Amino acid sequence: MDPKTKEWRLFKFDGTRRRLGLRGTAATEAANAILRQEMAREQLGSAAPRSSDTTPVMEIVNRYVAARMDHVAKRVLLRDAMKALSPFWTGKTVSEINRISCENYTKWRMSGGVRKFQLHVEGKSASKEKISRSTARRDLVTLKAALRLAQADGILLGGVPHVTLPDETPARDRALSRSEAAMILHELWRGAPTKAKDGS
Repeated sequence: MDPKTKEWRLFKFDGTRRRLGLRGTAATEAANAILRQEMAREQLGSAAPRSSDTTPVMEIVNRYVAARMDHVAKRVLLRDAMKALSPFWTGKTVSEINRISCENYTKWRMSGGVRKFQLHVEGKSASKEKISRSTARRDLVTLKAALRLAQADGILLGGVPHVTLPDETPARDRALSRSEAAMILHELWRGAPTKAKDGS
C-alpha cells in the first residue's frame, strides 16, 4: 500500500507493477487474496485457478482452441470462431459475459464487426457478405465450450457465466415425410405422365 495515496499496487520480480483498484487498510484482506492468486499463477502457469473477474475471456478461448485443435474434424471452423471472438471479447473478463454482452456480440457479428475490424486494424479486405445468426451462434457455442473446459479443469473459480445463444435459424430445406415420399413413388409406379414420357 502506497503510504501517501493509500493505493494498493502489485510489484513483480520482473519489474512490472499494476494497480489493484483498492485503497486503504480496509482492503488489506482483498489485496492479500490477489497476491496469493498471483503467486499461484506464477507457480502453476496457465493451470492456476483464477476468479472470473480477473480472467480475460480470450485467455480461456485460446486455451480451449489449443486443447481441441487436434480433436476436431474441421479445424478451420474452430480457428474462424476464435478469430471472430477475439476483436469483440479482447479486453473483457469472464465476469462480463452475460445476456446483454452476448446479444451485443450477436448484433456486432451480424453487422459485419469482424470485417470492419480487419479493414480498420489489420488493413485487410474481407468478404462483404452478411453474417447469419447461425454463424454468431456457432461462435458463442465455442465460447460456451471454452468456459466449460476451464471449469472442468479447475481453472475458473466459482460459477461459470451463462452464455446466451441467439435463436437457431429455421432450416431452409427439409426432408420429405414418409407419406409424401410414398405418394410420389405411388404416382411414379402408376405411370403418371413425366417429361421423359410425353416429351413436354
